[in-house]
Amino acid sequence: MLSTLTIHNFVLIDRVHLTFENGFTIFTGETGAGKSILLDALSLALGARAQGQMVAAGQTQATICAELTPTPEIHAQLLDHGIEPQDTLILKRVLDHKGPSRAFINDHPVGLSLLRKIGESLIEIEGQFDTHRLLQQDEQRACLDDYGDLQNLLKECQTAYSDWKEAEKNLIAFQQEIHHFKANNAYLRESLEELTNLNPIQDEEAQLTQKRTLLKNQQHFAESLQRIQNLLEGDKGTHSTLHLALTEIERIAPKGEGLLDPLLEALRRTSLELEDALVQVQTFNFEEADGDSSLEDIEDRLHALRQVARKHGVTPNDLPNLQETLATRLINLDHSDEKLLQLEKVAQQKRETYQNRAKALQEKRMTTALTFDKRVMAELPPLKLDKALFRTTLTQLPESQWGPHGFTHVAFELAPNQGSSFGPLDQVASGGELSRLKLAIRVVLHEKLPKSTLIFDEIDSGMGGATADAVGERLQRLSQNNQVIAVTHSPQVAAKSDYHWLVTKASLKDQTYSQVIKLSADDQIYEIARMLSGAEVTAEATAAARKLRGVQAA
Repeated sequence: MLSTLTIHNFVLIDRVHLTFENGFTIFTGETGAGKSILLDALSLALGARAQGQMVAAGQTQATICAELTPTPEIHAQLLDHGIEPQDTLILKRVLDHKGPSRAFINDHPVGLSLLRKIGESLIEIEGQFDTHRLLQQDEQRACLDDYGDLQNLLKECQTAYSDWKEAEKNLIAFQQEIHHFKANNAYLRESLEELTNLNPIQDEEAQLTQKRTLLKNQQHFAESLQRIQNLLEGDKGTHSTLHLALTEIERIAPKGEGLLDPLLEALRRTSLELEDALVQVQTFNFEEADGDSSLEDIEDRLHALRQVARKHGVTPNDLPNLQETLATRLINLDHSDEKLLQLEKVAQQKRETYQNRAKALQEKRMTTALTFDKRVMAELPPLKLDKALFRTTLTQLPESQWGPHGFTHVAFELAPNQGSSFGPLDQVASGGELSRLKLAIRVVLHEKLPKSTLIFDEIDSGMGGATADAVGERLQRLSQNNQVIAVTHSPQVAAKSDYHWLVTKASLKDQTYSQVIKLSADDQIYEIARMLSGAEVTAEATAAARKLRGVQAA
């Protein structure tokens, strides 16, 4: 639901703050007063692209801010984009008179596409000429599915289609793989034989490099170890000095009343560790560390590993995995006919499952279309389409056009006049007929769709009398399950509203501004009377306005 709309420095609007309630709200006013400017501003807050100079004259920027009630789905989308959800959703647009506009959601800078995605999911604006969505085949199919509550069948069909295409993808990939393997059969077997003979081991390069380093530095290490042994074992070496220190502390420790015991223990531990170090220095064996391989053997092995790795474009450490992969590929090649038959069988089974789901969806759509068409037809006569005929046609598509929504083409057709032939809406219906047909469909669907905010911009243009009254009555019905906001020139429509705003123009210091005033009950009667009679509000017009509103004369 739209809660508030705040506009600042936008075209003719200096500052406007509007609050909205559930139910049916209308905006009226003279032509050019600025009613469409309000909807233009709201469209920008919902992510529409800015066109032309929209910042008020003499100002540097314009700001439009819409506050709405978010849904759990909106909360999830915001979290996906790192925006913490709040109890209210604030969509904001800032227009600069020289530079590009900026978009915000809950004060977080966002891209225009995200603002539009969020806005369009909460508010739908229907204009007199905004009927292009109804002309789209996807929209017509969605209308029928919504009316028939076919979402579960549709979801099953979508899942079956995805499974079928995934099975086909696996089949094609295996066919291509086998074709490639067969074309390179000799090379694959030669490569596997080479790797088998080489018998690479995981992390072998690192191990060989370590051994090579030891062998290259063996003499240097031996000399260093000898010097270490001399330093530890010489007459004045560490071992001898530590032994003297330990003997001395052992002599005086008993007289220290336990105070020297920690030092005694520390020297004993040091003595033991030094003994261990001496044993390791004395017994270190380079042959055990290096193994039986010579430096030449290690160099040859490293060269062989690296040469084969370069040949296959991998690292030496990847060779064991490559060997396993090639072995698996050749096994698959040897058993390819069997696996190919299995994948073909799976793909065929998934195709049949999809066909069954799509057929069930098609049959349900056919029965739904009969009831849907009757309901739409019942709405047409009051909307001055009493001579028109409406129908939904369903035809099965060729397999090349099958998709996740089934294999049925859904199309709305209209015969606008008595004796005329049925045809696609975009070929046989005028703009006015399309707007009224769209309203009829919306009324038929209003109980099936989730609650939302619907905005109608002069959808009743050019209508009067009973037709305008029928439009108002239908907008009122829509407002029972939705928040409905309408811009209208029709007193019959205005009379059906719950809330009424008047848009006027005012001049101040050679500047013209649009003002928006919320009307009281008496002011609503006066405005409807003005819409009926023109410049002079007569007693007859006031009486007629009261009658339209269902208000008794005072």
